[in-house]
Amino acid sequence: MKNILILSIFMFCFASVFAQAGAKIYGGLTTGFNQDKNVTPSGTTHSGWVAGIDARLNDDRMYFLFGVLYGVADLNAQSSPTFFTGDKMSFIKGRVGLGFDMVRISPKFFITSKFAGSIKYLSKYDKTLLTNEGYEVLNDGTAGVVGGLGVRMGIINIDLEYEHGLFNLYNKKTNSNMHYITLTTGVNF
Repeated sequence: MKNILILSIFMFCFASVFAQAGAKIYGGLTTGFNQDKNVTPSGTTHSGWVAGIDARLNDDRMYFLFGVLYGVADLNAQSSPTFFTGDKMSFIKGRVGLGFDMVRISPKFFITSKFAGSIKYLSKYDKTLLTNEGYEVLNDGTAGVVGGLGVRMGIINIDLEYEHGLFNLYNKKTNSNMHYITLTTGVNF
């Protein structure tokens, strides 16, 4: 059932990309944190990487966007970034929102922004790494809100995003909602 849901999301995004105004394929680095010091002790973060596709619906200064991304991040916080190594949790995230071309410097150079809602599904993690007492169960799904600023230069995009988690990552543990800062580079087509 899980694989059918994932495949359906990807097919929906893929079909919409070619039916509308355009899309962006991107990849980048992400860093997560939360307020619960048992999950993210002081001086540590949950680093990883993301790759995804966003569809742009409408070719105006304000447009609808929706997309899907795949990412990995440290399950247990680390004192130094380990973007591509370490004990990672994998997730799939769908998002829907609005994008804006805030400033058009030239016909091919824009300052952009976005605001979106996201739903995240944890697809894989090593349960044996959950060793803190009371922190043995992760919620399979969470949600958040995303805000970001970017630069579009021709077909190249560079975006900086902040995602504020709305639901707890750990079951019945308040303040364990994850927040992420993500830097991506992408190509528009």
